[in-house]
Amino acid sequence: MINEDFALLVLTVGPVLKQYNLPKIQIILFFLLIVPLFNFLHFSYSFTQNGSSYTYNSTHFVGISPVVLLILLVYSWITKSVIIEALRTLRFGSEQEQTSRFDKMVDFYYQKFKESTDIELIDIKSRYDQYPLEAQKAINKIVLERK
Repeated sequence: MINEDFALLVLTVGPVLKQYNLPKIQIILFFLLIVPLFNFLHFSYSFTQNGSSYTYNSTHFVGISPVVLLILLVYSWITKSVIIEALRTLRFGSEQEQTSRFDKMVDFYYQKFKESTDIELIDIKSRYDQYPLEAQKAINKIVLERK
C-alpha cells in the first residue's frame, strides 16, 4: 500500500515539476518510481492431515505491482520529453560534447587530407558521399583553401 501511495504522490507532483521546468527532479522521481514497482512477496500455506498441521513457507519472490506500473506509464507519458532528452544525453553526450567530438573529427580528417596531392584530392572528391559528415566538412575546407 505504501508503494502505491508513494507512486500517486510522484504522479501528482509530476505535472507541477513539468510546469516549473525542473527536468532533473523529474528524472530523479522517474527512477525513484521504478523502486516501488517491484514487490517482494512471501507465500506460505498450511494444511492439516490426521490431526497434524504442516506449514510451508516459500522463499521471497519478486513481483510487479500493476497499480505502480500504470502510474509509472502515466508519469512517463507526462514527462516523456524530459525522459527522451535524458536518455539521448546518456547515450550521445550533451550538445557541447557532441560539438566538441564533431570538431575533433573534422580536424582529424583535415590533417589526414591536407597532405594529399591534387590528383588524390580529385579521387577523394569523387568518393565524397562515402565519407562521414566530418570528413566531408574537412574536404570542403581543403578545396576552398586550394582555390
